[in-house]
Amino acid sequence: MNASVSIQGWKCSFIAFFILSLSAIPAGLMAQGRIRDVVPPPEPVFSHKGGFYKEAFLLSIEIPENNEDAKLEIRYTTDGSIPSTESPLYSSPIEITDREGDPNVISNIPTNNIQPNPLNNHWEEPGGNVFKINTIRARVFTSDRRVSRTVTHSFLVDESGSQRYSMPVISVTVPKEAFFSPDSGIYVPGHHQNYNQRGRE
Repeated sequence: MNASVSIQGWKCSFIAFFILSLSAIPAGLMAQGRIRDVVPPPEPVFSHKGGFYKEAFLLSIEIPENNEDAKLEIRYTTDGSIPSTESPLYSSPIEITDREGDPNVISNIPTNNIQPNPLNNHWEEPGGNVFKINTIRARVFTSDRRVSRTVTHSFLVDESGSQRYSMPVISVTVPKEAFFSPDSGIYVPGHHQNYNQRGRE
């Protein structure tokens, strides 16, 4: 009896889910038999997986073979943001290097407003050029305005490869504003005058 109830409940849940899913499809598309038009296009495929590399290389991004009638294109970003229709159009391989000589940008953003004091851990500008990562995010866009899921890979190029660091490295990719926006960034004091949030409101 319990098994029968469980199975019947699963069937009801599945049918309800199926009906709800179909109800989300515009009636016009249903009438024209164009359910395919709400299905996202295939995800872009990278020629290299993210990780450590000892030498620079050219990264290719392709669209897998598919039965799409719409025109497809790849757009990508290198700053951690999610690609949009305004992002660069992929047309040729992207050079992945060690980025030696690239100016410090993110690491030059002050993460606190504490004044220099021997008793405090005030922010200090990096003493030299900071080792940098290559982060590539890509999506497929169609001429009928459908978009694929975002594919992200991070590449670190150094002659020592993975031996550069003695501990495992985890790459977390988010838009710069998530960490450094003066309004919502979690690594900066932002517009707050009371940085430590002490005292009455």
